[in-house]
Amino acid sequence: MDKVGAILIGMVNVLTGPQTDAGVQLDNGARLYVRRHCQEIAGRPVHFIRRDTGGASPELSRRFSQDLVARDKVDVLAGFLLAPNAVAGAAASAQARKLMVIMHAPGLDTTRSPYVIQTTASSAQVLDRTFVAEFQAAYNRAPDAYAVGGYDGMHVICEALRRTGGNSDGDAMLAAVKGLRWDSPRGPVMLDEQRQVVRH
Repeated sequence: MDKVGAILIGMVNVLTGPQTDAGVQLDNGARLYVRRHCQEIAGRPVHFIRRDTGGASPELSRRFSQDLVARDKVDVLAGFLLAPNAVAGAAASAQARKLMVIMHAPGLDTTRSPYVIQTTASSAQVLDRTFVAEFQAAYNRAPDAYAVGGYDGMHVICEALRRTGGNSDGDAMLAAVKGLRWDSPRGPVMLDEQRQVVRH
């Protein structure tokens, strides 16, 4: 698949090992959002470049994040199922001034990088029926909190890129989504002052 001219989302995730199921659910949620809402932004197709840490591996996460930014020239870093991986990726985000969307890793301090946004979902939430039906039709299984974190994470990324006309400058993207409110599969949510998703 040709990625020249595409908006590139660098996904650092866990796709093998003991946490595979959670990582696949997160990835499926992100893919479903793109398929439904933002296959193209500002005339550019949206593509994922995936890197698999195989579990908690801060060193791999740091290296993958740095390589995705420096070599692959991604527009955004995303994924980060596990807190140790997210902490390591945040350093690359801060250094490169790239938006980083942590789609899980609950309780992580978003001040580790001024470019970090967290879309972690609680497992105790009731989900929108349409979302559940579309997820089940696409992946032959029910969505969970990981899937919602991935779905909402891509909402934030796509909305930021829409509002900036495809400009992936970290500062521009953050300004574009400050205080963002939307209807998530978990109900009405917003980004708070700490750049975390909260119910409103």
